[in-house]
Amino acid sequence: DYIDCICLNCDKKFVLPTWETKKGKGRFCSRKCFVSFQGESTIEMIMRQALEKVGIEFRQEVKFGKYHADFVLPKHKMVIECDGGFWHQTPSAKLRDQRKDLLLQSLGYKVIRFTGSAIKKSVSDCLKQLVL
Repeated sequence: DYIDCICLNCDKKFVLPTWETKKGKGRFCSRKCFVSFQGESTIEMIMRQALEKVGIEFRQEVKFGKYHADFVLPKHKMVIECDGGFWHQTPSAKLRDQRKDLLLQSLGYKVIRFTGSAIKKSVSDCLKQLVL
């Protein structure tokens, strides 16, 4: 079973097996399009809406050197990272995330990472883990 998809970045039509879309894929035709896309991911949208709902002040997509933090909570000197399984599971991605965390920690930020599956399962449970 295949499903027709349209890339959010370049509007190119492409097809994916249905089982791939259940893993969160199907928004971009390639990694290049994902990287160049300036919008937010589904899990970032869920997290943003949850933060807004409970009134936590945040800034989104903040640049730190060569890295971008998904959410910065300035009053709490905290960074929230939303890790989609597809983009954060490879050894090189894990190493990049570790380097990013070390940089943010060296700047005095506490880094909290949530998996996409945890966010989708219960974003409110994720927010309960924040010590504000």
